[in-house]
Amino acid sequence: HGLNAIEFGDIGELYITIGGNTNAGIPGQLSGSQKQKETLLSAAIVVARLADPDFDGTLKYDAADDGNLVGGKGVEVFAAGLRNPFGIMMHTNGKLYASDNGLNFGYGDISLGCNGERRADTEEEDKIVLVEKGKYYGHANHKRGKTDPRQCVWHSVSDPSNGDYTAPLIEIKSSSGGLTEFRSNHFGGQLRGNLISSQYLGSLYRVILTPDGKGVEPSSDPAIPLGD
Repeated sequence: HGLNAIEFGDIGELYITIGGNTNAGIPGQLSGSQKQKETLLSAAIVVARLADPDFDGTLKYDAADDGNLVGGKGVEVFAAGLRNPFGIMMHTNGKLYASDNGLNFGYGDISLGCNGERRADTEEEDKIVLVEKGKYYGHANHKRGKTDPRQCVWHSVSDPSNGDYTAPLIEIKSSSGGLTEFRSNHFGGQLRGNLISSQYLGSLYRVILTPDGKGVEPSSDPAIPLGD
């Protein structure tokens, strides 16, 4: 769970996927010490404004509190609540998509609120999300929750979207990492524009987007396996 992938935007900005330090918002077995908390930039997709003349990518954390930034400038959270976003890609439709690993049983409790409310963890599939600025995708982060309380509450991959939470486009088999767009006209152009997701030691999966790029066609939900 670290810096997993990068993608450039249309104006040279750099999107970076950063994994979380917890299983579902509560420090636990996911970290060796079982005490590591989320930070201001963890469990998120951040954007680095490289064209800003004042940009300083040397980010530093306060040694007394690993959640507080004391150095760096021009890097901010773009989309929050992603447990371990592994793949990210800018589609030719102009939209940004990412894959995210679901939580694992036995690696830490689920956060239900900002005051320590919790329940036991479970196992969940991975997901693909349409990454949009300011949206929250369900992995709790109490550090950011101090100013954005919706981020104290974990959401299942099966929860519907509401005013605080944005549901994924589709669930995919765990553990999925790579994500790309099929851009070739091979196979009569039938796959052109589709998302292709790769499963660790498993299959490739095809996801057909709706024409507006904001959803998935029913014919590819669940995702269509393309073979090992």
